[in-house]
Amino acid sequence: MIIECVGLPGAGKTTICCLVTAPHSKKGAVPVSASKIDTASLRAAWHIVLLSLSARPISFDRLKRGFNLVVFLRHYRAREQTILLDQGLVQKLWSLLLDASHYSAARLDNVLKSLQPFAPDHLLWIVTPVHVAA
Repeated sequence: MIIECVGLPGAGKTTICCLVTAPHSKKGAVPVSASKIDTASLRAAWHIVLLSLSARPISFDRLKRGFNLVVFLRHYRAREQTILLDQGLVQKLWSLLLDASHYSAARLDNVLKSLQPFAPDHLLWIVTPVHVAA
């Protein structure tokens, strides 16, 4: 089961994840070696790279964040264990386009469609007033 925390920076996502996982004294991470390359992963990777390259202004950092997102998809294939993510697909996709002044809505739609097989089982939206989060 995949549980993903979503919210503004400083809302308390990491704090909540640490408080929930501390009694278990272990972090449930999926090693990169456990990554399985399948059609859905390749399709998502292709669309993420296209979006990263087409967003303006062109940024090497954005391409790095896109690659990070592709590698991060391995967590969504390990549904036999319970994984609590303080930054999941929603946050990573958000950060991918955060500094872009222009991007193709059609390419973003393609990315969203290709990420459907990786959707988390539950989203935990953490609401904090902007002045507190900042």
